[in-house]
Amino acid sequence: MQRLSLLTKISLVGLVVLLISLTQTSFASASLNVWENIGPEGGTINVIVIDPHIPTTLYAGTKDNSIFRSIDGGAQWSMINDGVIFGEVKSLAIDPQTPTTIYAGGLRSILYKSVDGGQSWMRKFIWGYGDLLALAVDPLTPEAVYAGSSTHGVYKSTDGGETWTQITNELMSTLVRALVIDPQAPNTLYVGTHDGGVFKSTDGGESWSVANNGLTATDALAIAIDPQNSQILHVSTGSGGVFKSINSGNSWSAMSAGLPDTSILTVAIDPQDFATLYVGTQGAGVYKSMDGASSWSPAGSGLTAETVRTLAIDPATPENLYAGAEIYGVFKSSDSGGNWSEANESLAAVGVSSIKIDPQSANTLYAGTFNFGIYKSTDGGKTWEPRNRGTRADFFPDDQKYPEFGQCVHNLVMAPGMSNRLYQQNHCGMYRSEDGGLNWQSIEKGLPSSFGFPATCPSSRASWFRVCPTP
Repeated sequence: MQRLSLLTKISLVGLVVLLISLTQTSFASASLNVWENIGPEGGTINVIVIDPHIPTTLYAGTKDNSIFRSIDGGAQWSMINDGVIFGEVKSLAIDPQTPTTIYAGGLRSILYKSVDGGQSWMRKFIWGYGDLLALAVDPLTPEAVYAGSSTHGVYKSTDGGETWTQITNELMSTLVRALVIDPQAPNTLYVGTHDGGVFKSTDGGESWSVANNGLTATDALAIAIDPQNSQILHVSTGSGGVFKSINSGNSWSAMSAGLPDTSILTVAIDPQDFATLYVGTQGAGVYKSMDGASSWSPAGSGLTAETVRTLAIDPATPENLYAGAEIYGVFKSSDSGGNWSEANESLAAVGVSSIKIDPQSANTLYAGTFNFGIYKSTDGGKTWEPRNRGTRADFFPDDQKYPEFGQCVHNLVMAPGMSNRLYQQNHCGMYRSEDGGLNWQSIEKGLPSSFGFPATCPSSRASWFRVCPTP
């Protein structure tokens, strides 16, 4: 596969491995406070936002490793997690008047606020247990902040996130995926919901009305408002492509000519050329329209990622376009989507569950990761290769049950004295490899469950393996 050959040539996308930097003289004289990130970079990116005043400053919310910032247009990234305790960031929003004020939404209704450009974060509380999938800041009155929850609809704060009120009157669907504010009339809000389509409020969320006339797909994943004419909106859906409204959501028309038959995860409008739009898809990369969504064509030369969750356009130089992808991290185009390149330097955004070092070859490393399976390096972490052949992914379609990556590895074990014998326990089974991870064989037969976490090999018996399955 093309993706596999790419990964064998470059640093593996998406996990974090840290090694203590030690001198070769003695352990006692080593500097134990110096850590080196040996990569590789990338990961799954849920959201990217751009500082409207300094467009070279970007913020990325990731699936496994929280928040990153770049101050040079994506050339370099740094993790900015001081005060943040959750791993996955679902949403980000910047105060348009004071862009050093940033809000980050995550799991279980946890919200964080930074007033220093992400250097430090303060935890705020929103009642409920759902994830915060959408955030928006009023452009004229930035003390007014809105949050969309996966379980409790919409919340509003009028004091910059200190206190919150649930505003779901007549909002019949409470799983909110998208939330946008009309920049010309900030009391007008639109929300996209999981199963109820689009809702609209003209009084700052005090009341809501259904805005689904002509919208044949009710899983609204993202909404974009034309920055020049706010009566024009576009909504991307999970099952019906893209829809367009030219009358503030009173009616919608399907605008999917040329789009693949897959979920359209995000939509973005060029801030200077309003007839130019981009969408990110599930499994088909990025598509572009230059005629107001009447027709679409692929825009993905160099974009090795198939699933693009988020798009962000430089407001001052809209030729600069950023795509946040599953697994492969951030990509940047400097020619309006014509060509793409990775922009992942120091963006290490994947959680690691297990690290094993071959005792017979210290440069040979194995890493078990959340969501990406097993990877191996034979050069001390400079480059990595996937090692997942034969592992099953029950949650994928039937024709994709054995991917080259995609597993959540709970535990990785190396047999003592037999470094080529590995065991892994993941979301879908127990496996053994006899060739350093090149091939895996299921060994779960006879277990009461294939799901579990604890696993070990006795130090004196390499042929023994113990696991504690979850009933």
